Amino acid sequence: GKITCCKHHFTWLMNQAFELDEVKDADGFLFLEEDYIVAPTIYETIEAGLDYLDKSGKRDHFFGLTLDSTEGYSYTPPSFKGWIEKRFVTGPMVLRRDMFQKIKDNAKEYCTFDEYNWDWSIVHLMGRSLVPHLVLVPRQLQVAHIGLEGGLHEDSINKQKRE
Repeated sequence: GKITCCKHHFTWLMNQAFELDEVKDADGFLFLEEDYIVAPTIYETIEAGLDYLDKSGKRDHFFGLTLDSTEGYSYTPPSFKGWIEKRFVTGPMVLRRDMFQKIKDNAKEYCTFDEYNWDWSIVHLMGRSLVPHLVLVPRQLQVAHIGLEGGLHEDSINKQKRE
């Protein structure tokens, strides 16, 4: 159906980004949907987060970085600088080549999991211990979801408005 196109498109996007000869030396990429805006400090934050994982010896224990510490405005994190280490739920993702390879290694499980969202398919892989479940998140918000009304989120927004 049309909904599965979301997961298929994102999977195609990941493949294209990691397979392009022009960027074969890039270790990772920021993936986010078109209805996000980003902070002017996003690149420095990504570099600092990846550097933190490398220097602390935690790279293999983390799936990547997510950049929304509020998980779609579902809670307000403590307001101080630094990092949060937590389970991945959803949101814009900085994904490295080694983790993308783990997704590819488990392609059958990822692709046949009956869910239209790429992120919930990743959570499924995490639940089966096929990829690490932890992500590093900056406490300072680096992205904001501006597309909550319309599209795939419309039903949940309308329900909230009625309550």
